[in-house]
Amino acid sequence: MSLNIISRILNHKTAPNLFLMLMIFLGLFAAKQLNTQFFPNYSIDYVSISIKWSGASTKDIEDSIIKPLENKVRYLDKVKSTRSTAREGLADVILEYETGTDMKNALNEVEREVNAITTFPEESDVPVIKLITPFEQIGLVLINGSSNENQLKNIASSLRDQLLSNGIDKIEIDGYRKQIIYIDLDPISLLSNKLDPEEVAIKIKPEIKNIPSGIFQNNNVVQLRTFSKKEKVLDIENIEIINKDGGKLKIKDIASVYETFSEKDSQGFSNGQKAITLKIFRSLGSDVLKNTKILESTVNEFQAKLNNNINIQIYDLSSQLIRDRINLLLKNGLGGLVLVLLILFLFLKLKVVIWVAIGIPAAISVTLAIMLLTGQSINMISLFALIMMLGIIVDDSIVVAEHIEYQSELGKSPSEAAYVGAIRMLGPVTAASLTTIAGFAPVFLISGVIGQVIEAIPLVVISVIIASLFECFFVLPGHIKMALIEDTKNSRKILNLNKYLEIFKRKTDLEITIQSKSTARIQEMHIMMRHLEEELIWFTDTLLTEMVHQVETLTKLDWFYR
Repeated sequence: MSLNIISRILNHKTAPNLFLMLMIFLGLFAAKQLNTQFFPNYSIDYVSISIKWSGASTKDIEDSIIKPLENKVRYLDKVKSTRSTAREGLADVILEYETGTDMKNALNEVEREVNAITTFPEESDVPVIKLITPFEQIGLVLINGSSNENQLKNIASSLRDQLLSNGIDKIEIDGYRKQIIYIDLDPISLLSNKLDPEEVAIKIKPEIKNIPSGIFQNNNVVQLRTFSKKEKVLDIENIEIINKDGGKLKIKDIASVYETFSEKDSQGFSNGQKAITLKIFRSLGSDVLKNTKILESTVNEFQAKLNNNINIQIYDLSSQLIRDRINLLLKNGLGGLVLVLLILFLFLKLKVVIWVAIGIPAAISVTLAIMLLTGQSINMISLFALIMMLGIIVDDSIVVAEHIEYQSELGKSPSEAAYVGAIRMLGPVTAASLTTIAGFAPVFLISGVIGQVIEAIPLVVISVIIASLFECFFVLPGHIKMALIEDTKNSRKILNLNKYLEIFKRKTDLEITIQSKSTARIQEMHIMMRHLEEELIWFTDTLLTEMVHQVETLTKLDWFYR
């Protein structure tokens, strides 16, 4: 037995056990450290540019902002495409970059080029330039009850603030209408003070900068937004204006100011009651299961402080899908262990079967450790690949274990049987593993976001194969060697199906031999028949030719005598 690494491990008394303990320890450590999420991490190479210009029409936005902006940034290095949108009072430009671009340098370059533009309107705001950061939705929170819309909005805002302070990355509130302040001008007061609605709007514009271009609901009602410098009704009522005679007036002297909800916005309802929904998001670097625990605990604590007429419900959790997939992995793994124990117990020694079964969790543990080292995560894609590769782990262990026991049955010592079985199976198992890797490797050639997502499959496949090879040739042979040394009556095969297989094999070989002899005889008879057939055809042709010749001769003689 040559002194290679496999023989050194086999000659060491505790090396297989130490390797097995190390594999389990690394797996447990990696399971706690690996990030749990719905999809693998991926990057979106986009830069957005937003510029507000209150009151401007879409054509003004396009001519004065978007066109100068596109001329500057469209031809920057590695810009793949440009998408621009002009809305009333807002310009949006999104730059898509090629995969693998250094986005920090790209952002600095865009900021430098945009800041160099001097033709933007003076009334426009400072450009907002930022990288687009992808967020993943992890769940929804429904808030409904018999309270009015303002109360539900306040409850939703309080819950949002508490969730954000506890570690949730992003929350959006949906299902409530925006609040708008209306100034209902009194025509008689306007006439007595020699004012008209347009003049009032112009005079209060410095105090309230968020007046849209269509400020009038009708001729006498001015519509304002609540996110201005002065958001409260009382503040707007006390705004002072000067009439044409130089007298000072307050808005409340000429108008009625009140706040209500926008009639154009949609409302949320659940079971006939008003409802608001919180959309919960996580950043790509955070853990779904940890965020879900924060969400559930915070909502439970918050619900306990509310009245019974307010109901808060969590639903559509993506973490539940991940939990189901993890449970499926555990279920398949346990099922594999049971099947290995039941089926192999019929053919192999009991201790050999047990060590083969132990190889499944050990290999999965090393797989998790490799995934941690290579920056992978536990997600729906990687769990799918793990479930798919469970069979590879079992197959490799069965092949190596069975051949080692076969070598032992040939009369070799346990050490020699373990070494010869491992060495002889090293080539075939490695070749089969390489063909599996070759089948999944082309997935790495897929580019874009889709490629970043599904590349988790070949990464997990390679991790599983490396773990399986390590367990099969550095851990399993040593344990089977010890099992063969400690072989006793209790550890022998209770039901030896190999005996029946040998009988079946001998019968099959005999039948094959008889069948081969019969086939040879049939082939000989077939050749003889073909030869006889050829002879008959030759004899028939010759006979017919001779008969024709005789008939022709007789015909000539008969004609001569006439």
